[in-house]
Amino acid sequence: MTKYAIYSKWFWPDGLPSLEAMQENQQNFKPKTKALDVIWWQIDENTHQSATIFASEQDAKDEVALRNENRKKNS
Repeated sequence: MTKYAIYSKWFWPDGLPSLEAMQENQQNFKPKTKALDVIWWQIDENTHQSATIFASEQDAKDEVALRNENRKKNS
């Protein structure tokens, strides 16, 4: 089975959110995506990265389009 991933890097100028806030964000994200899994890791006190795994290339492309649309709204 082929899988596709989106790699993201997040910078938080005031420091990473609490573990509880990150878990809540993940729970809110889950119903809105076709992601099979999301792997998060911390780089330093202000930066974390993630890999979001999808079953198909189209699901990954749809997710990128949705993220880009949300970034335009929130910028």
